[in-house]
Amino acid sequence: MMLSMTPSPDPDQYNFWHSTAIDSGFNDWCYSNEQVDELLEQGRRETDPAKRKAIYDQVQAILAEDVAAVFLYHPKVLSGLSNDFTGMTEGPAGQYPLLYKVTPAN
Repeated sequence: MMLSMTPSPDPDQYNFWHSTAIDSGFNDWCYSNEQVDELLEQGRRETDPAKRKAIYDQVQAILAEDVAAVFLYHPKVLSGLSNDFTGMTEGPAGQYPLLYKVTPAN
């Protein structure tokens, strides 16, 4: 299958990779790995950013080893802001998702 996924800036990808997300999330490829499930649960409970990073690094290493998915590309999106418009802000995912807020300046 081929699809597009846009995770949030937060590294928690429980809804993409946890086995319970096969039926109730976005785990459309039906990936299931008990170690990944446990790490994703730990990542959600951890509040220390450095410890969370270490947990999610482990998740990524396992996903790469398992070849859970083959990512074809990640687009580079360049944004520009202009004083000729209002509502132009840069969000974590770039400007494109926020274009509905842009209007010409008076």
